[in-house]
Amino acid sequence: MRDYLSFVQTEATDRFHAGMDAWDAARDISLNGFEGWGEFGRISVNVDTVYRSLNPNHETPNIVEQFKRMAAFEAHP
Repeated sequence: MRDYLSFVQTEATDRFHAGMDAWDAARDISLNGFEGWGEFGRISVNVDTVYRSLNPNHETPNIVEQFKRMAAFEAHP
């Protein structure tokens, strides 16, 4: 788990500094084997969490939108 979270932190931070929005960043990150863990759509929420930690003014989508994004991610790996 630690490796996954460290990976997401690094990848999301790089994309944040490159100016990508959180949803585009989540879709851009190659999961490098972590997709085998199942429920890999959670990366969309994890990336959004990293963005919020880097910018407290980052607007997090509401819970319904977060679940929609996770479902969309898992429907199209």
